[in-house]
Amino acid sequence: MSGRLLVSLLLGVTVIFGGVLWYFQNYAFYEQVTLVEPITPQVEMPQPTSVVEPAGQDEGASIATSTTSNDAPKPAVPGTLGDVASAAEPEVDTETLAKPGTGGQSPATNAPAEAPAVVIPAAKVDGTTPIDPDAANAAELPEAQDNIKTAALSSATTIRMTRVWDNLPEVLSVENFQGIDANTSPLKFKGCFSVSHSIPMMTETYVVYDNPTPLKAPIWFHCYRHKRLSQDIESGEAVAFLGEANITYGIDRVIAVYGDGRAYVWHQINHCGRAAFAGEDLPTGCPPKAER
Repeated sequence: MSGRLLVSLLLGVTVIFGGVLWYFQNYAFYEQVTLVEPITPQVEMPQPTSVVEPAGQDEGASIATSTTSNDAPKPAVPGTLGDVASAAEPEVDTETLAKPGTGGQSPATNAPAEAPAVVIPAAKVDGTTPIDPDAANAAELPEAQDNIKTAALSSATTIRMTRVWDNLPEVLSVENFQGIDANTSPLKFKGCFSVSHSIPMMTETYVVYDNPTPLKAPIWFHCYRHKRLSQDIESGEAVAFLGEANITYGIDRVIAVYGDGRAYVWHQINHCGRAAFAGEDLPTGCPPKAER
């Protein structure tokens, strides 16, 4: 009797442990992934400011210059701008100059007035006051959105495909994106979406991926079926492309596309990752593994 009880307890613990493990593998840690399109920041050009004449400039001289620009001289009309030149001449108080102890001297009537010295504000320790006086009037540029930091989050991503001619990824325009991911493993990333490009166009533009192996997704992620996807890739109904190589070290992002525009994305280990994770020497051409 005690033996049967022990066996029953072991079976019960095994069932409970299996259920908990199944739950964590299929439901826990997963989260929905949203698509992030990189946005090019639009910078507004600073608006031109009004021109301010230097302080101390003879106002009559500026008006005289504008009047002499005409071909034919015009007679000055009393009470108009023609009298400003003479009115701008400063009058000298002879009585004040003649008094002793005032320190006044006869000014040179033809000498231009000195411009006041420009005082440059000194920079504070906290850097709130600019050293350059023009910096205070400079137009503020809009702050660009940090798409790189957003795309690095586990809940957001950008779909890219690697070009044939330079092996560099470019952003792919997609629609109807659905995705899941988990921070417990980079291999848990899966996604479904649609594209408008044809298969012939994509095979000429993007790198075709060798040995694609779609990985299993949770049963509740209904748009993604790895067995059907593997069969269609093998039969040629779908074509697998390289999304991004080493999106995480040793992990490639692979994208399979159907002729009707359906597309699926997943992560799988590449040859560099297999060697690195097994502790073997890296094959030729693999980037060095970052030290932790």
